[in-house]
Amino acid sequence: TIPARLWRNVFGIQLESKWMNNKLNAVVFYKNYDYQAESIDFFQREVTSLPLREVKDNFHGYGLALKYQLSPSLFIRGSYEQSTRIPTEFEIFGDFVTIIPNYTLKPETSDNINLGLHFEKNNPDGVNYYFKLDGFIRNQRDLIRLNGFDFEFGIHENEDRVDGKGVEFSTEKSWKDYLKVRGNFTFQSNKITTPP
Repeated sequence: TIPARLWRNVFGIQLESKWMNNKLNAVVFYKNYDYQAESIDFFQREVTSLPLREVKDNFHGYGLALKYQLSPSLFIRGSYEQSTRIPTEFEIFGDFVTIIPNYTLKPETSDNINLGLHFEKNNPDGVNYYFKLDGFIRNQRDLIRLNGFDFEFGIHENEDRVDGKGVEFSTEKSWKDYLKVRGNFTFQSNKITTPP
């Protein structure tokens, strides 16, 4: 019943090339994020016309990904990305009941570094197995999170900086189409470093 509009456009382009007899694969990419949000601002007082609020912005992102095939069964990969996450309609406008709108909400941006090792072996007898080990470092700015107050109300706000890191290990073994056994271990740490 309350009109609200959100436009989100993402444009991307990438260039991929292979080197060293196709052992090294490189991808370079660029992204452009454009968004515009518009809604009625019910918190403005003593207005003579419909109080519309508009938020719009434009951001850029880019990155590089490399993959090197060490053997037919083993490869390593690494990547760097400067990325952006545009706020959702719910995060900006709330629900006008318990979640209050925040028209000053900014997109999240982050610098992401990923490094991984992947091994896969398919045997003629149908006994196949693989494992992969991945790690990441993520430095986020303007992380969007729900901040509650007054026991029943909340508002989405930006945190200045969040430092994250993690590692994940996955493995699987299969016997033809009869049985698969999988295992996974994940560790993540996200620390808000916004000054108090």
